[in-house]
Parts: sequence; C-alpha cells; structure tokens
Amino acid sequence: MTKNLLFITAFLICFSSVNAQLTLAFNQAKLVTSTTEIVPTGRVWKVSNYLPNGAPSDTGISILGFGTHNYFARLIRINGVNIFADHVFMQASSSVQYPSTNNLMSGGAIWLPEGTTLAAFTGVYAISVLEFNIVP
Repeated sequence: MTKNLLFITAFLICFSSVNAQLTLAFNQAKLVTSTTEIVPTGRVWKVSNYLPNGAPSDTGISILGFGTHNYFARLIRINGVNIFADHVFMQASSSVQYPSTNNLMSGGAIWLPEGTTLAAFTGVYAISVLEFNIVP
C-alpha cells in the first residue's frame, strides 16, 4: 500500500510539472532587414530563411589559415556576430576553394530567445522570421 501511494504521488508530481511547461502562440510573420531588431520580451523568433540580395558579396573577412583572398558569402548578424547564411567560398586566381567555418547556418530553423538582436548583413536583403508569444 505504501509503495502504491509513493508511486501515485511521484506520478502526480511528474505529471503536474509536465503541465506547467510554457507554450507558444503564433503572433506574426516578419522580414528583418539591415536595421537591427531585438526579440521583444515575452516572445521568441524562429528564423526560417533569408532572402538574398543578388550574388554573394565580398565580405572583407579574413578566415584563419586562408590568407588575404576575397571571400564571398551572405551574412546575417546575431547579437553582433557575423553568421554565414550560406557556404563561404574564396576566389584565388582561377580556382574556387571552400574554407570551413564555425559560423555557418545549418540550413534548419534557428530559434532566438527574447533580447537577441538580429539584422540582415552582407548579401542578404531580409531574414524571414516567425514571431511567437510565450504563453504561461
């Protein structure tokens, strides 16, 4: 009997904590351009994609180990950090090389918590964002 009571109590505690989780309610779809925007308090953003602004542009960024070649890519900025929205490539004489980078979007959605800054940057016209309200 005591074991059953302990099991039921433990089950109810676990069940009640599961129900206490927050949910998200869709608020709006928006485009973030070159003006830096901040995820508002009580909301989260889902970065779903970006809209390019022509061909990849020369970033003016030097990548460790690859010298001072021209690097072409599309960039967005999250909290002031340059994030490569697509693969980086460099033009060195007549060949094209693809250096690896740690700041490359994976191709999937990116979730940004409240207070995060976001802006379109080099070679990106706008970033497609879905905004959700956090509902307790």
